[in-house]
Amino acid sequence: MPDFNNDILIKNIKLQMQKHNETQSQLAEVIGMTQSNFSKAINGVESKRFSIEQLYGISQHYGVGIDALLGNKADDNLTLVSISSFLRKLIENSIADLVELEYTDIKYKSEYDGYTDQYYVNSYADKNTYTAIVFPNTKFEPKYLSKSEADKLKQKYAKNGNRDYRNECINEFLKKYTQLYRLYRRGDLEYDVLELACQHYIEELDLNEILC
Repeated sequence: MPDFNNDILIKNIKLQMQKHNETQSQLAEVIGMTQSNFSKAINGVESKRFSIEQLYGISQHYGVGIDALLGNKADDNLTLVSISSFLRKLIENSIADLVELEYTDIKYKSEYDGYTDQYYVNSYADKNTYTAIVFPNTKFEPKYLSKSEADKLKQKYAKNGNRDYRNECINEFLKKYTQLYRLYRRGDLEYDVLELACQHYIEELDLNEILC
């Protein structure tokens, strides 16, 4: 593996265990290791290391990419594929829901005035209906469930509650970020201040990851 650093890997696995309040025995059972072998791998004893299959199991268990566990920085380039794939994950994991939203686009058209022999730019409103993504503060019933699955889910929510603290965190971040971003767009806030504040908000989310 390129740029592989076992110390960084172990550090990141320990961090995930700490965040999720899991013991070595619990994670070892999840990925099919004995507690003894897990202890050797996590402490670097006898040159014991996690296999690719075990790393994949840890990655899936915590919802963290293997690249992230290895300390490799993700590609920040946004493409149609990466954006669409990310949105799909949000929807299929019942993190986000879809709603139909009416939105007025402002379109511009160049028109020729024969009397003055000049071109003018005119704008006009164009109403459209878009599919928008929302993050409900309550766990919702996915639209693709069968009636029996939906009834079972409703019974579970009625018994245990359906507050979604994770989405409450996301919405609180979006609220704070939007307020600052509007100030930045108006020229009332320096980008460095926006970046610093956003980093602080994101760190708060990271600390609450187990809850959010």
